[in-house]
Amino acid sequence: MDRHEIKSELIRLITTLLNNVNFDVDVIEHFNFIDDLGMDSILFISMIVEIEMRFNIVIPDNMLLIDNFKTLDRAIEIIEHEILLK
Repeated sequence: MDRHEIKSELIRLITTLLNNVNFDVDVIEHFNFIDDLGMDSILFISMIVEIEMRFNIVIPDNMLLIDNFKTLDRAIEIIEHEILLK
């Protein structure tokens, strides 16, 4: 799975989780998920569970901090890293 595929799948996942938040999907890559989209700890846990299931990876405990997943690019980097380790 390449970076573009990961990005597309992650955007679909986030828009599904945030279905009640109005935002333009075309600019999601510029958002801070916490500040701009209101991601809280419950949404964060939901996102991690979905990421692990959809990408068939396990996010290491030391990476399970909301600050590590506050932007699309950072989340993609973590997913890419875990896919490469498989």
